[in-house]
Amino acid sequence: MRTVVDGFVEVPHGYLYYRQHGHGPDVVLLNAGLADMRMWDTTLAWLAGIARVTTWDYRDTGLSSWSSGSYSEIDDLEAVLDAVGVSRATLVGVSDGGRQALAFAHRHPDRVSKVCAVASSFGEFPDPSAQETAARRRMREVFAEVEEHVRNRDILAASVVDVDAWSPAADPDDRRRLIG
Repeated sequence: MRTVVDGFVEVPHGYLYYRQHGHGPDVVLLNAGLADMRMWDTTLAWLAGIARVTTWDYRDTGLSSWSSGSYSEIDDLEAVLDAVGVSRATLVGVSDGGRQALAFAHRHPDRVSKVCAVASSFGEFPDPSAQETAARRRMREVFAEVEEHVRNRDILAASVVDVDAWSPAADPDDRRRLIG
């Protein structure tokens, strides 16, 4: 028997609508862009048979309130998790939902067991910490360096910079394969 629980959680300047289906390990689904949680209807048909699945509408979508003031996406997700009793979950996000899942996992690693980011970008962190700001700055420096090498048609140098930045733990043989 699949249990469905739904409700609203109050957040600063609004409220968020959530729905929880099934039993088992916690999985939280994060919608793409301006989609609402209905995008997960076909996924829920099978996933709720093996997991307790939480979906929710972001502000300005579905049954959640329109934003009437500033807010934090990370805090909104945390409020939903707290309201439904999820202490740790696998986050599955598509597009912008993937960006939010990655940002939440970065800020609250103790609350995330896994992240599955589908067709998403790393994106800007909402409300970045000093560490996140420094990481973003370093990433932009690497992009600029790669772009300069590409502009000069030095693809080998661009590949070296790229591999050194994103695969620093690669052993020498794997590094050669990646660059090649």
